[in-house]
Amino acid sequence: MTLPASPHTATDAENLTAALAQLDRIQGLFGRAEGKASFLMAVDLALLGSVAVSFPVPAPVSPAGISGVIAASLLGFSLINLYASFYPHLRNPKPSILYFADIAALGSDTYRRQLRGTSSADLADDALCQVWRNAEILDKKFKRSRSAFLLIAAALPFWLATLALATARSSSIPGLG
Repeated sequence: MTLPASPHTATDAENLTAALAQLDRIQGLFGRAEGKASFLMAVDLALLGSVAVSFPVPAPVSPAGISGVIAASLLGFSLINLYASFYPHLRNPKPSILYFADIAALGSDTYRRQLRGTSSADLADDALCQVWRNAEILDKKFKRSRSAFLLIAAALPFWLATLALATARSSSIPGLG
């Protein structure tokens, strides 16, 4: 996507302001991704727990056992996607005066000295690199949450079959009676 050329070339200060505003907007989306993943984690664990309670241990090769293994496998893969969403790889492609891990690696005095010695143009460039990197991480978070959701959806028929067969086998709802 290419934006139309502007008759006005932005100053370093305008570029820095725009870059920091964009970084702030991108970082604001992380809460949405984390919220979705947290909800999916709760659903995933609840479904997995009910499969564990209703699993026919004496007859693992029965229809209930097979559907339970399939449901648990799909839910397990969903959990792996959610884990990857919660803990993405945060490697930074280049040293940054704005990236939290790079800041933490510096001493307080060194950080303040480096920040004060950085030009507006360099800060804007660094902020734009952080916008790109944060967007890349956010994209992976949303994609992994979507994969987790689809895996949960695929597990639902097997989960229902496991519960229905366990209920039919014991004449009571597993875990309640």
